[in-house]
Amino acid sequence: SKHFLQTQVFRSMCSLRCLIILANDNYGTILFSRRFPTVEKRERLLTGDKYKPIPPPPVLASKFLAQLNQKLNVLQNVLHLSEFLCPVVFLKKQEVYFVGIPSVEGLSDQTRLIDLPSFTGTITILEDLSTFFFTNNQSQDTESLLTLLNSVLALAMPYGKPLETNFGLLSRMVKEGFPASEQQTNNKRSVSRPYQYKGKQQVEFIVCETISAMQYGDDSTPNTKQIMGTIHCKAELEGHNEITFAMEPPYQGVILSGMRIDPSVQVTDVESPTRKFYFSPPFHKIQICSYLVSGIDFIPLVGSYKLKTINPNQVQIELKISVHDHVNNSFEHCNVHLPFHNRGNIKSTDLNPSVGSQTFDGQIVVWSLGQRFKSSVTLTGMIWFDGAKLQGGDPFLNGVTCYAKVNFKMLDQTLSGSNIAGKTVTIFPTSMAGSLSSKSRQHF
Repeated sequence: SKHFLQTQVFRSMCSLRCLIILANDNYGTILFSRRFPTVEKRERLLTGDKYKPIPPPPVLASKFLAQLNQKLNVLQNVLHLSEFLCPVVFLKKQEVYFVGIPSVEGLSDQTRLIDLPSFTGTITILEDLSTFFFTNNQSQDTESLLTLLNSVLALAMPYGKPLETNFGLLSRMVKEGFPASEQQTNNKRSVSRPYQYKGKQQVEFIVCETISAMQYGDDSTPNTKQIMGTIHCKAELEGHNEITFAMEPPYQGVILSGMRIDPSVQVTDVESPTRKFYFSPPFHKIQICSYLVSGIDFIPLVGSYKLKTINPNQVQIELKISVHDHVNNSFEHCNVHLPFHNRGNIKSTDLNPSVGSQTFDGQIVVWSLGQRFKSSVTLTGMIWFDGAKLQGGDPFLNGVTCYAKVNFKMLDQTLSGSNIAGKTVTIFPTSMAGSLSSKSRQHF
């Protein structure tokens, strides 16, 4: 929440003189440009005799790309075009440059750019703009996209000063429109719900717990683990509503601690297992809270891994993975990665998985176990390498020292037993929500 507030402050302290989107091609094709005369007039008054006007977009684009290609005066996503103005802030994503020229006060040779809110705010705006651009670029033709972008910018920063740069929200505002008058709504329009929702009404909760664990296979070194959880909600409801819900208590002996609540959410007795949450949902998915889990004395998947060197270019492996009795043997996916970064590229394998399939790419063997398998499975066999000396590598993989990395996701369960108590979910005023769904996800 602190980071979010800081970002909002940086945006609010930033004013842009112009925005340009350029293709990184041989011609420096200008995909979009927008100037903000109000900011430019203010810049002229502030700088007086030192004022340098922004050149026409083709000239600016040509100078920008030429100097960038020569790597002259380029530092921290900023390019100094001293012939015209300073600085020019930019981001490059997927062969497209997003360029912004902020109005900067207090700039000197001793000033660190990261300390200037105008620089930080411009970077944030360009990040948001690039996300919006590529999200909509695949679903719309260029002309429609630019029309939408113009409309969105008119709402986001009508006079060059950002008011709202959640481009996903803004594009829906453009498409859905506003009520003709405030009298058409029962309540005042919320900042987080600035337009009327139309469509199927539903509320979705997602409880997600993530475990990161290290198993050493050595009695002298204890295994380690860290479990974290989050609760998200996405509500699509007509009108302005308040949602109330409670959590089901975790399993006996399990403790939820370090609870961090979103500032827009109220909670009764945060330390109580039966705590209740109250909030007015925005249209986008919101993270209600995050927490830490302790008191769990097992790891969902337990493994043992042995490697034997036959010769410098051949090894024999034996990997065993078991599912703990306390978790359901049902996965969305379960994959094991076996890296061999210090032995050259893998030339061939003769591996026998007791379940699923195995492939290799470069220096890594990938074992895909599938969605359901026996409580104990194995992967055994030989691996041959080409012996090539490759740069980089992993200093940990020395001799027969090795490791296996397991990534999996389980649905409809959590390690702690925490979930949304479905019968406690209430919506006020009473809504005709089509469905109330609760999902629990666990993965590491």
